[in-house]
Amino acid sequence: MGYAGINGLAAFEVQFCLFIWALTLAEKSPIIKIAGWAIAGFCLYCLIFSFSRGAYAAFLIGVLYLALFKQRLLLVFMTHLPLNVEGVASERLWSSASHDVPR
Repeated sequence: MGYAGINGLAAFEVQFCLFIWALTLAEKSPIIKIAGWAIAGFCLYCLIFSFSRGAYAAFLIGVLYLALFKQRLLLVFMTHLPLNVEGVASERLWSSASHDVPR
C-alpha cells in the first residue's frame, strides 16, 4: 500500500471508479460498456471494505456530479439513499446496542 495506508488506497479507488464510470457513460460499444461497469463495480466493492468515511463522502460527491452533468437518472436513486442508509445504520446501531445491555 505504500505510505498512504488504507485511506490512500480508498481515495485511489474512488478516483479510479468515478473515472471508469464517466468513461463508460460516454462509450457507445456494448462490450466496452459492460467491461467498464464491471470494473467500476469491482472498485466499488473494494471501496466498501476500506471503511474510509472520507472515501465514502468523496464517492457520493462524485456520483452527485455525474448525476447532475451526465446521467440524470442517478438523481432519482440518490433521493432514496438517505432513507436506505438510515435504515441500515439504525439496524446496526440497535443490534450493537442490544449486546451492551447487561442482563
